[in-house]
Amino acid sequence: MTSAAQKAEPSIQSYLRGSGAAPFSWASLAAETRKAASAAAAQRAELPSAAAAQRDKHVFAAKLAEQAERYGEMLASMHRVVDAVADNGPALTLEERNLFSVAVRNVVGAKRASLRVLDSAVMEEDEAAADSASGSAAHVVATERAERCREYIGRVTLELEETCNDAVQMCETLLASAEGGEETVFFMRMRADLLRYLAERGDADQRDALRATAEAAYLDAICEIEVSFAPTHPMRLAMGLSRAVQLYEVEGNLAAACALAQSTIDAAETEIEQQHRDEDAYEDSQSVLQLLRDNLATWTRALPVGVALGLVLHRYDSNRS
Repeated sequence: MTSAAQKAEPSIQSYLRGSGAAPFSWASLAAETRKAASAAAAQRAELPSAAAAQRDKHVFAAKLAEQAERYGEMLASMHRVVDAVADNGPALTLEERNLFSVAVRNVVGAKRASLRVLDSAVMEEDEAAADSASGSAAHVVATERAERCREYIGRVTLELEETCNDAVQMCETLLASAEGGEETVFFMRMRADLLRYLAERGDADQRDALRATAEAAYLDAICEIEVSFAPTHPMRLAMGLSRAVQLYEVEGNLAAACALAQSTIDAAETEIEQQHRDEDAYEDSQSVLQLLRDNLATWTRALPVGVALGLVLHRYDSNRS
């Protein structure tokens, strides 16, 4: 017999029946729960695919921009790929790494080339002003033109600094996800080169600090590369070339630049012929070696006779031994 209290207490089923729903079933509730969990899992599984598809779009845009020689847009697309890496995405593939390098070097290289042209223009106008009588119309015109060139240099230098600083940050992001070996050295060298470009154009009050930062970056990269690669490896040769250029152009140490270039060449030449001619790296190594020889020949002509003779004698002794 049912009590009054039991009659007064409605059941879950009565609530559901009152709303027109089907009778409550624990089995159906469990099924609905499993269905919802499965849908959520499927949605989560789609996220990496969506991220990968978006990354592929940026890579394609970078390739397209490269073909059109629109390197600023190419760099912008690769910046988005690097952002994906920073957002716990996979490290750059070899293709993506090369695209990133091409974009950075072309954008930065164009600005550095512009600055070299503007530097020459300033020198020409300064010479024209110096050759004309003070206060003359020619003197006034040349002085005004030189000032306009300097203003232009300031603008392009600011663009170069922004690009280099942004690229340095991207290199640091990529270094954090790199797994060592060639990938790590690649970004270490690029970072050091970018810091060198900043040091070349830095203000007088910042130049010493920028030089020290660039030098430390090169030394870190050299330590890493000497452990990982033989003297004939293209990455190691390119690192020696970059460091020698830094010694010459930023440090102003011509003798040290020549000594490093010569030692890099000597170390490689003792082993280069042991490489198989059909190795992919052989041609790359020879190309970088030729760049080192060309730079060394140019720098040696500017050395004092005694220092240049010392380099020649050192190489002669090395070849004999």
